[in-house]
Amino acid sequence: MTPPVLSVQGLKTGYGVMTIVHGVSFDVAPGRITALIGGNGAGKTTLMLALAGLLPLTAGRVIMHGVDISHQRSNQRVQAGLALVPEGRKVFPTLSVAENLRLGAIVPRAQADWQGRMEEMFELFPRLKERQRQLAGTLSGGEQQMLAIARGLMSRPSLLLLDEPTLGLAPIMAKFVFDTISRLNESGVTILLSEQDTRSTLRVAHEAHVIENGRVSLSGSGQELADHPRVRQAYLGL
Repeated sequence: MTPPVLSVQGLKTGYGVMTIVHGVSFDVAPGRITALIGGNGAGKTTLMLALAGLLPLTAGRVIMHGVDISHQRSNQRVQAGLALVPEGRKVFPTLSVAENLRLGAIVPRAQADWQGRMEEMFELFPRLKERQRQLAGTLSGGEQQMLAIARGLMSRPSLLLLDEPTLGLAPIMAKFVFDTISRLNESGVTILLSEQDTRSTLRVAHEAHVIENGRVSLSGSGQELADHPRVRQAYLGL
């Protein structure tokens, strides 16, 4: 069996003395979309921040490509191939679209051909090419989300973490984001997706885990969870 890109083992983390994530374990298989679903406050974003090295672990391990990265700094994790597209997009508003993208390729693994990579991002998101000299803070919410995803891809990640990528977007733009996620995965990008839009998420996910109160309460394929009575009642309104 092909080893996982990422193996999360008994991870605990939180803020100060408050533990939010309680011993979560799961694997992310190469070339797949693995999803974390659950309601607001379930601990998904806290978990994603810990995986990216932005919150310290209080217990457990994070293994990426067979290497323990549990105590690596966030920039070391990016260099190892992990990129987080954070909740709320968090673009640099006073920098142009092109400057935001350039910063996405600041790590050594991405510096050699950053210009070629930027052209690839403009092909993926033609709207960004049209607005490459525009300040990121003047873009629409959907355009900022395109920029945030493209900035993450600039580092040439082997694992892309997407935290609530459709939050606050209009339905037509949310559909575009999910279509983009599928296209990226078809091109070979391994994705860990955290989302509250359960229905759309389970349509694109190969594997999924339900996060409730900082714990994994259910796991299975996207289709298995979409058909699970508890998920249908609690998250799909069926």
